[in-house]
Amino acid sequence: MKKTLTLTVLLTMTFSVSATADAGRLVKNVEKVYRTIRDYRARFTQTVEYTALGKSQTDTGVVFFKKPGRMRWEYDPPKSQVIVINSKKVWFYMPTDRQVLVEDARRAFSSKTPVSLLSGASRLRKYFDIKKTNRFQDKAHGITLQLIPKEPIKQVKEIYIAVDENSYIITDTFVVDHFDNVTHIVLSDIKINIGLPDELFTFTPPQGVEIIRPSEVLNR
Repeated sequence: MKKTLTLTVLLTMTFSVSATADAGRLVKNVEKVYRTIRDYRARFTQTVEYTALGKSQTDTGVVFFKKPGRMRWEYDPPKSQVIVINSKKVWFYMPTDRQVLVEDARRAFSSKTPVSLLSGASRLRKYFDIKKTNRFQDKAHGITLQLIPKEPIKQVKEIYIAVDENSYIITDTFVVDHFDNVTHIVLSDIKINIGLPDELFTFTPPQGVEIIRPSEVLNR
């Protein structure tokens, strides 16, 4: 029994070291590729699984990224929401409510948050310990990696990404919150270094839309 237990421990340790080494080689290539990417555009499919309710919601749209750290998410109808992020501001436009939330970017996000993950993919090892995993492999479009934050991230329990083993492009992200709800984003039709204009990453609210600044409301 003791020999069997020892063998099991050794095999587990060997697998763990091998998985970590494989992940390390894969992530180096991911970082290398993303260092060459100045901007890109992709279609996205976002599915949120609400575990406690046994329900899910799927939305689609187009996402744009441009260094340094700029993003724009445009959701397809009927949601039609727009999220724009640059180094100074975050705009969250909800046309059905005739409202736009405006927040300071530093207050809203850090470089380690999941929403910043894709634009900061050239520095994954700076913020995460990374290992290969089989979790979500059945839903992923590449090799699945678990990203373990070196510092806690608010409202986030676990983070996973999937990487295409030929192009080293991130194809999926999975974010698990503390209620075990899972947000899965799939990227497709990715166009790299197409020269996106800077104007895409700012937002002018339409006339008549209510502008809400949450930080100012909380500080009153």
